[in-house]
Amino acid sequence: MVNEDDVIKFLVEHGESTLEEISSALKIPKYGPNSAYAFLYSLKLKNVVERRGSRWALISREESIPVETRPTASETKPSIEGAIESLAKVIKEVIVKERVPTEEMATLTTIEVKERSLKMEEIKTLRSLKTGTFLDALFLGFDGKPLNGIPASGQFMIVGPLGAGKSLLASEISLRLASLGHRVLYILLDDSWKSEAQTFDLQSRVKIRADSLNLNWNRITVNLRVLNPRDIDEGIIGEFRGIISSGIDLIVVDPVNRLLKSGDYGLADRLMTEIIDANRFFGITGIFVVHANMHESSSVQGQFIEQIRYLMDGVISMSPVQTMVSGVEVNVRGLSHLRVVQVISCRLCGFDNNGVLVNIMPSGLIQPIITESDKR
Repeated sequence: MVNEDDVIKFLVEHGESTLEEISSALKIPKYGPNSAYAFLYSLKLKNVVERRGSRWALISREESIPVETRPTASETKPSIEGAIESLAKVIKEVIVKERVPTEEMATLTTIEVKERSLKMEEIKTLRSLKTGTFLDALFLGFDGKPLNGIPASGQFMIVGPLGAGKSLLASEISLRLASLGHRVLYILLDDSWKSEAQTFDLQSRVKIRADSLNLNWNRITVNLRVLNPRDIDEGIIGEFRGIISSGIDLIVVDPVNRLLKSGDYGLADRLMTEIIDANRFFGITGIFVVHANMHESSSVQGQFIEQIRYLMDGVISMSPVQTMVSGVEVNVRGLSHLRVVQVISCRLCGFDNNGVLVNIMPSGLIQPIITESDKR
């Protein structure tokens, strides 16, 4: 039976390796119980391994290994295999002493997996998470019929220019799901959720929106958790881990662009990787709000967004409506409130290629515009 020690031993022998290489060499699946990803993520939580792009590697601990515990020439086996086993054992012993506090680990490693043979009835089926918004009709099952929700446990980017209404859509999804009893974590990076001053904070604005949607605010306050960090730093990861340990169904990050506030591309990449890895490991659906044009790629921010897009399971585009008459852009009353929303990619299921026309109401609610052809 393959275990974490085997993964450590493999990394000691081969160095940085991809998930595919580890899975193939140890003859275990890439994802699922007792998979290469499950072992790697567990070791990552124990601060044993780290992810470097698409590859995984042991965290260097040479300086932390006491001299008396390091294997000497007389103690090691003459074979290369013996030397590797000895080194893996020493690393394991040192790492056990340096694990994160027990109370933190207890909440993050309570999932028990047992080795068993794969059965046909264990093959997963596509599930949907009903958001209660027009998005539910845009994702299709393999039979071509509406999925009546977004693919559960999928990671989705809502992208578009500033002012397109992306945050309004993300917050409405959060409110609706929280009111239905789903546990939601909203990671808010560019606004004040609750202010002691007289500022008309987001919590107050969201309360008005919830009332307009006839949603139960008391139930929302029980199920909606908000992470509103003042600074973009490594501390976010600790807070994030503490919240998801209580069980979360949906995580919203709004906006992803702010992760680059410090100018540290590496930090932004680590934060995003941590969130996405945790979402996939615990089966959490993720929605990531991104301020950008689809073809922006020359800047550092554009390159970061392109990297995030590569990690997503699907992309939802939201953009203002523009009208041209004889090659001249015209302003039409009410046109500035119209948006076109379209699913432009999804690797988990089918999707409706047609754009949906929606109206941003004065109250901040998003109302889909139904045409006569839609009714038929």
